[in-house]
Amino acid sequence: MIDISITKRFSDISHYKLWIISLYVILFPLFFVFIPDVLRYDFSSAHLGQVLFIIAITFLGIYSLNLLFGLRKIGWRGLAVPRDAWVILYAVFFAVPEEIIFRGIVQGALQNFINNTLVLVVISSAIYGLAHLPNEAKGLHIKNWNWRFAAVAFLAGLPLSLIFATTDSLLIPTLLHASFLTIFKLFADEANQK
Repeated sequence: MIDISITKRFSDISHYKLWIISLYVILFPLFFVFIPDVLRYDFSSAHLGQVLFIIAITFLGIYSLNLLFGLRKIGWRGLAVPRDAWVILYAVFFAVPEEIIFRGIVQGALQNFINNTLVLVVISSAIYGLAHLPNEAKGLHIKNWNWRFAAVAFLAGLPLSLIFATTDSLLIPTLLHASFLTIFKLFADEANQK
Protein backbone atom coordinates (compact mmCIF):
# COMPACT_ATOMS: atom_id res chain seq x y z
CA MET A 1 0.00 0.00 0.00
CA ILE A 2 1.29 3.49 -0.90
CA ASP A 3 1.94 5.87 1.97
CA ILE A 4 -0.56 8.70 1.52
CA SER A 5 1.78 11.35 2.98
CA ILE A 6 4.43 10.56 0.34
CA THR A 7 1.79 10.55 -2.40
CA LYS A 8 0.49 13.91 -1.15
CA ARG A 9 4.07 15.29 -1.11
CA PHE A 10 4.53 14.25 -4.72
CA SER A 11 1.21 15.79 -5.75
CA ASP A 12 2.23 19.05 -4.02
CA ILE A 13 5.13 19.54 -6.44
CA SER A 14 4.35 22.36 -8.86
CA HIS A 15 4.22 21.85 -12.62
CA TYR A 16 7.34 24.02 -12.88
CA LYS A 17 9.31 21.76 -10.53
CA LEU A 18 8.09 18.64 -12.33
CA TRP A 19 9.27 20.19 -15.58
CA ILE A 20 12.66 20.98 -14.02
CA ILE A 21 12.94 17.42 -12.64
CA SER A 22 12.20 16.04 -16.11
CA LEU A 23 14.81 18.33 -17.62
CA TYR A 24 17.40 17.22 -15.05
CA VAL A 25 16.62 13.55 -15.68
CA ILE A 26 17.30 14.11 -19.39
CA LEU A 27 20.36 16.35 -18.96
CA PHE A 28 22.12 14.60 -16.09
CA PRO A 29 23.36 11.55 -18.06
CA LEU A 30 24.50 13.88 -20.84
CA PHE A 31 26.88 15.63 -18.42
CA PHE A 32 28.82 12.39 -17.98
CA VAL A 33 29.00 11.78 -21.73
CA PHE A 34 29.67 15.23 -23.19
CA ILE A 35 31.27 17.31 -20.43
CA PRO A 36 32.85 14.98 -17.85
CA ASP A 37 35.56 17.58 -17.07
CA VAL A 38 32.87 19.77 -15.45
CA LEU A 39 32.27 17.15 -12.75
CA ARG A 40 35.03 18.27 -10.40
CA TYR A 41 34.32 16.93 -6.93
CA ASP A 42 37.86 16.71 -5.61
CA PHE A 43 38.49 19.00 -2.66
CA SER A 44 41.84 19.98 -1.21
CA SER A 45 41.99 20.61 2.51
CA ALA A 46 44.27 23.58 1.74
CA HIS A 47 41.10 25.67 1.27
CA LEU A 48 39.29 24.32 4.33
CA GLY A 49 39.80 27.44 6.48
CA GLN A 50 38.50 29.76 3.75
CA VAL A 51 35.52 27.51 3.06
CA LEU A 52 34.56 27.23 6.74
CA PHE A 53 34.83 31.01 7.09
CA ILE A 54 32.56 31.56 4.04
CA ILE A 55 30.03 29.03 5.36
CA ALA A 56 30.04 30.60 8.84
CA ILE A 57 29.57 34.12 7.42
CA THR A 58 26.80 32.79 5.13
CA PHE A 59 24.75 31.24 7.94
CA LEU A 60 25.36 34.28 10.18
CA GLY A 61 24.19 36.51 7.30
CA ILE A 62 21.08 34.40 6.69
CA TYR A 63 20.22 34.48 10.38
CA SER A 64 20.85 38.26 10.61
CA LEU A 65 18.77 39.04 7.51
CA ASN A 66 15.98 36.88 8.85
CA LEU A 67 16.02 38.71 12.19
CA LEU A 68 16.12 42.08 10.46
CA PHE A 69 13.33 41.44 7.94
CA GLY A 70 11.37 38.67 9.69
CA LEU A 71 11.18 36.65 6.49
CA ARG A 72 10.84 33.19 7.98
CA LYS A 73 9.82 31.69 11.29
CA ILE A 74 12.60 29.27 12.19
CA GLY A 75 11.96 26.37 14.54
CA TRP A 76 12.19 22.64 14.98
CA ARG A 77 9.20 20.87 13.46
CA GLY A 78 9.89 17.56 15.10
CA LEU A 79 11.26 14.35 13.66
CA ALA A 80 9.21 12.76 10.88
CA VAL A 81 11.31 10.19 9.06
CA PRO A 82 9.26 9.97 5.81
CA ARG A 83 9.11 13.77 5.51
CA ASP A 84 12.76 14.22 6.43
CA ALA A 85 13.89 11.54 3.97
CA TRP A 86 11.77 13.16 1.25
CA VAL A 87 13.29 16.58 1.98
CA ILE A 88 16.86 15.26 1.88
CA LEU A 89 16.17 13.44 -1.38
CA TYR A 90 14.60 16.62 -2.80
CA ALA A 91 17.59 18.70 -1.66
CA VAL A 92 20.17 16.39 -3.22
CA PHE A 93 18.13 15.92 -6.40
CA PHE A 94 18.01 19.68 -7.00
CA ALA A 95 21.45 20.63 -5.61
CA VAL A 96 23.57 18.25 -7.71
CA PRO A 97 22.37 19.21 -11.20
CA GLU A 98 22.01 22.90 -10.34
CA GLU A 99 25.58 23.07 -9.09
CA ILE A 100 26.84 21.22 -12.17
CA ILE A 101 24.93 23.63 -14.44
CA PHE A 102 25.46 26.95 -12.65
CA ARG A 103 28.85 26.49 -11.02
CA GLY A 104 30.48 23.79 -13.17
CA ILE A 105 29.29 24.87 -16.61
CA VAL A 106 28.22 28.54 -16.39
CA GLN A 107 30.75 29.80 -13.85
CA GLY A 108 33.43 27.50 -15.26
CA ALA A 109 32.93 29.10 -18.69
CA LEU A 110 32.87 32.61 -17.22
CA GLN A 111 36.17 31.96 -15.41
CA ASN A 112 37.85 31.72 -18.81
CA PHE A 113 36.88 35.34 -19.58
CA ILE A 114 36.66 37.10 -16.20
CA ASN A 115 39.77 37.32 -14.02
CA ASN A 116 38.24 39.36 -11.20
CA THR A 117 36.78 36.95 -8.63
CA LEU A 118 34.28 39.45 -7.22
CA VAL A 119 32.86 40.27 -10.66
CA LEU A 120 32.78 36.56 -11.54
CA VAL A 121 30.89 35.67 -8.35
CA VAL A 122 28.33 38.48 -8.81
CA ILE A 123 27.68 37.67 -12.50
CA SER A 124 27.43 33.93 -11.84
CA SER A 125 25.06 34.52 -8.92
CA ALA A 126 22.96 36.94 -10.98
CA ILE A 127 22.55 34.31 -13.70
CA TYR A 128 21.62 31.78 -11.01
CA GLY A 129 19.05 34.18 -9.53
CA LEU A 130 17.55 35.04 -12.91
CA ALA A 131 17.19 31.36 -13.73
CA HIS A 132 14.96 31.05 -10.63
CA LEU A 133 12.50 33.77 -11.75
CA PRO A 134 9.90 31.28 -13.09
CA ASN A 135 9.94 29.25 -9.85
CA GLU A 136 6.39 29.57 -8.46
CA ALA A 137 5.71 32.54 -10.75
CA LYS A 138 2.06 33.53 -11.08
CA GLY A 139 2.28 33.93 -14.87
CA LEU A 140 4.49 34.60 -17.85
CA HIS A 141 4.34 38.40 -17.66
CA ILE A 142 7.41 40.03 -16.10
CA LYS A 143 5.37 41.48 -13.20
CA ASN A 144 4.20 37.95 -12.29
CA TRP A 145 7.68 36.45 -12.03
CA ASN A 146 8.96 35.50 -8.60
CA TRP A 147 11.40 38.36 -8.02
CA ARG A 148 11.62 37.69 -4.29
CA PHE A 149 12.74 34.10 -4.85
CA ALA A 150 15.17 35.23 -7.56
CA ALA A 151 16.72 37.68 -5.07
CA VAL A 152 17.04 34.91 -2.47
CA ALA A 153 18.61 32.61 -5.10
CA PHE A 154 21.04 35.41 -6.03
CA LEU A 155 22.06 35.85 -2.38
CA ALA A 156 22.40 32.08 -1.92
CA GLY A 157 24.45 31.91 -5.10
CA LEU A 158 27.06 34.33 -3.75
CA PRO A 159 28.70 31.94 -1.23
CA LEU A 160 28.21 28.96 -3.56
CA SER A 161 29.99 30.82 -6.38
CA LEU A 162 32.70 32.15 -4.08
CA ILE A 163 33.46 28.68 -2.72
CA PHE A 164 33.61 27.25 -6.24
CA ALA A 165 35.90 30.12 -7.36
CA THR A 166 38.14 29.47 -4.35
CA THR A 167 38.29 25.66 -4.51
CA ASP A 168 37.47 24.85 -8.17
CA SER A 169 35.46 21.93 -6.77
CA LEU A 170 31.72 21.27 -6.84
CA LEU A 171 31.78 19.20 -3.65
CA ILE A 172 31.35 21.94 -1.03
CA PRO A 173 28.93 24.12 -3.06
CA THR A 174 26.76 21.05 -3.70
CA LEU A 175 26.74 20.04 -0.02
CA LEU A 176 26.05 23.64 1.04
CA HIS A 177 23.26 23.99 -1.53
CA ALA A 178 21.66 20.74 -0.31
CA SER A 179 22.04 22.01 3.27
CA PHE A 180 20.29 25.29 2.40
CA LEU A 181 17.36 23.41 0.87
CA THR A 182 17.16 20.90 3.74
CA ILE A 183 17.30 23.56 6.45
CA PHE A 184 14.67 25.76 4.81
CA LYS A 185 12.34 22.83 4.13
CA LEU A 186 12.69 21.33 7.63
CA PHE A 187 13.13 24.36 9.88
CA ALA A 188 11.63 27.43 8.23
CA ASP A 189 8.05 28.53 7.67
CA GLU A 190 6.83 31.75 6.10
CA ALA A 191 6.83 34.36 8.88
CA ASN A 192 3.35 35.58 8.04
CA GLN A 193 1.83 32.08 8.36
CA LYS A 194 0.58 30.91 11.73
